[in-house]
This record gives sequence, structure tokens and C-alpha cells, in this order.
Amino acid sequence: PQSDVEMFEFTIPQYIDKQPFSVYYMTFSGHCRYSPEHNKMSKKNFDKVAHLDTTDAVKSYLAANLELEYAMASMIAQLEEAGIADDTVICMTSDHYPYGLSKSGLKELYGGTPENIFRRDHSAWILWCGSLENEEPIVVSTPTTSLDILPTLSNLFGTEFDSRLFPGRDVFSDAEAIAFNAN
Repeated sequence: PQSDVEMFEFTIPQYIDKQPFSVYYMTFSGHCRYSPEHNKMSKKNFDKVAHLDTTDAVKSYLAANLELEYAMASMIAQLEEAGIADDTVICMTSDHYPYGLSKSGLKELYGGTPENIFRRDHSAWILWCGSLENEEPIVVSTPTTSLDILPTLSNLFGTEFDSRLFPGRDVFSDAEAIAFNAN
């Protein structure tokens, strides 16, 4: 994997002064293989996690994903410097669990064996806006899926849409939470 920091540093100047903008990134620094020998980002950031009491594979996973952390910090700093952080919304979620880790690596990372695929696939969806940064975080504890992102964003931005055409729901609504899994 290459560096998300480098990708952001190259691309942000191409749009930051062209408001409004909408940008989609698929990050990749945190992808497998998880060892300093096989992953440039694990090697680059390994010293930051070397002190942790985990296997090298889990340390390498965490080290690789630190690159996205640094990329996001750089992005926020550039948005703030441009004076547009308060008018920016960042929507961030994962598309899969860390399947590059062995079962024992997953067990170590999760602090126990995931009892089912829903626990294994559990991840966070982060929705950030600079103008809300100093506010109390809003936590949605009901189950959500990637199908819920578009209806939620559409409602937050006041975009007209026919909710019957979306299989997901606005996570801030009272609609029943439904999560699908192929298994």
C-alpha cells in the first residue's frame, strides 16, 4: 500500500479553493499484508506502535492505519487554514473488517473472538463537520449499514428524494434499524 498522506497532499490543493466541492477518497494505506516487510506503511509507522503488547501482525495493522490518521489530520489542518472547515462535512466509514489478519490476530485486535459475523464486521461511521467540532458528539447506537448513509446525508443537506427508492434509512429518524448480511 501507498501513503494516504501523500495522496491527500497531492489532491487537496487541486480542489480546496474551488468551493463547493465534493470529493470521494478510497484510502488504502491500511490494507494488508500486515508486516513491516510487506507493507510500506506498517514499516513507516511501526515505531509508533512497537511498545504495544500485541503481536507484530496487529502492530503492523495499527501502524498501517496510522497513515490514514495522519492524512485526516493534514486534511483538517488544510481546511482550517483555508477557512472552510466549518463549512465542510466529512463522511467516513470502512468497507470491510481487517480480513488480512488471521483468526488469532482478529481475536487479539477485538479483545476476544467475535461471536458472529455482525460483531466481526462491526465498525464505525464517522460524520464530521468543523462547525460542530466543539459540540457534544452525537452517538447513534442503533444498527446502521452503508445503505443508511445516503438517506441520512440527503436529509441533513435538505436534498429532496423519494425514501421509497432507498433501502436504507436516515439514522436520526425513528424508522426501524435493519442490517442485512449475506450469511
